Amino acid sequence: MLHLDCHFVKPVYWVQVHREPRVILLISAKSQHCVEQLCAEGCQSVRIFIARLERGEPVPQVADLSDEERQQVLAELRAIMAVYDE
Repeated sequence: MLHLDCHFVKPVYWVQVHREPRVILLISAKSQHCVEQLCAEGCQSVRIFIARLERGEPVPQVADLSDEERQQVLAELRAIMAVYDE
């Protein structure tokens, strides 16, 4: 079973995913908002976003993010989709 504990401390979200091995992700509020917007577009779109981000192609939804924030978004999207791919 997957259990998420989320704690918001401006401007950073701490998310702890309880499963083996335990993973702790640190993501900015701006990156988290972007992830939420991308996920609202559905799983198929998220998979396309992941592929485009991995290839370094432009993704308008992350255009105003720094390189570090884009990597946060990519890591978070991968983690989210891993739950569906199991």
